[in-house]
Amino acid sequence: LIGISYTLSGIDLPIISTMYMECIEFNQWKNGQRKEGLILSIHSFAWKIVSAAAGALLAFLLAKYEYIPNQEQTQLVKTVIFSSQTILIIIGSLLSIIVMLFYPLTEAMHEEITLKLKSGKGQ
Repeated sequence: LIGISYTLSGIDLPIISTMYMECIEFNQWKNGQRKEGLILSIHSFAWKIVSAAAGALLAFLLAKYEYIPNQEQTQLVKTVIFSSQTILIIIGSLLSIIVMLFYPLTEAMHEEITLKLKSGKGQ
């Protein structure tokens, strides 16, 4: 499970990077303005919120199941730690895949937008 979770969590990195560029180009095509800074800063802010929420959730779960630092942990605490590093990542990755199925910007549409931007034409 650990290998699956790490593989799934790493698959989205190149996809997300590509999606940023697609969003930037779509915005330029639609509105005539490139807003790389705005788009990337929104992502950075959202990532920080998600990271904080994930850390808070894990801290809550560990406290609820009586995690004690520097001690041998109960099987329940070990299961919570293992699940947070495997099962929750797999679930999150699968949810991301489902959301991606509804991503409206197709490859053909992106190629058309790119050609129009290269030729200097907006929408």
